[in-house]
Amino acid sequence: MNVGKNLQLIRELNNYTQSYVAEKLGINQKTYSNLEKAENNVTVAILLQLSEIYEVSLSKILELNADTILNNTNQQGGISINSTHNANFYTGEKEMYQQMITQQANLIEKQQKLLDGHTTSK
Repeated sequence: MNVGKNLQLIRELNNYTQSYVAEKLGINQKTYSNLEKAENNVTVAILLQLSEIYEVSLSKILELNADTILNNTNQQGGISINSTHNANFYTGEKEMYQQMITQQANLIEKQQKLLDGHTTSK
């Protein structure tokens, strides 16, 4: 898995510059460039922001193989995996995915509560 390469591919597919994405994230271009080069660790908060900027699911950013972003042929556990790709997850990666999924589910639940409160107050 190379999140940095995936970030670069998704950015390029959207015809965005690194400067544009960095500005949207509230960071400088060099910091964003380092994310794509995998020289900096990407936080869950940044990944969620990128998911919104690129209008793609978090699982697309975390693909094991950047080629599957374009050639999505098989769904397994919410993460798209090309059927010819052998997905070997390490224990740390499994834990990271579980934490991200839990955090995303919590955010969705909070947003739904906000929406429910907004619609009932009218």
